[in-house]
Amino acid sequence: MNTKKSWRAWKIWIGAALALLLAADVALAAVLWQAARDPQAMRSQRDRLPIQGKLLKADVERGEKIKSSLPQIGKDCDAFYKDAFLDSRTGYSAISEDLGDLVTKAGLKSSGLTFLRKDVADHGVTEITIKAGVQGDYPASSNSSTASSARRISICSMICTWSRRTPAEST
Repeated sequence: MNTKKSWRAWKIWIGAALALLLAADVALAAVLWQAARDPQAMRSQRDRLPIQGKLLKADVERGEKIKSSLPQIGKDCDAFYKDAFLDSRTGYSAISEDLGDLVTKAGLKSSGLTFLRKDVADHGVTEITIKAGVQGDYPASSNSSTASSARRISICSMICTWSRRTPAEST
């Protein structure tokens, strides 16, 4: 009886393998029939594949180049962060001094500076909004009858900048 069961299992496995082989043959016949119906499409696909392969190879090479340049980009970003953003401990006085120099060179008088701080989460910087008021005289237009007179001007402007947070401020 043991031989009958193993023979029967063997027949089932052979039948399943033959059915699978027959299904693969039918699928291959369908593909070949489709190709025979439109040989131009197969030729154009054959011609497109090398071009597509070259494009994909170029994409991979470009990706590898970008990957190899990432450490330098990180260093450049760190250098920009350190060079472009003022340190929050000294930034306020540097900004005040620069704005004071501008006001003086323009021949105006400053009516004061106001600083408004806002921490930018997860970026290590603080956004600083500066309100600056200036007052001064400017000459009237030349085609006016009182060309020698001057007019008084008062301006209030807002400037937005950022500063680096120190490690002590980040904690």
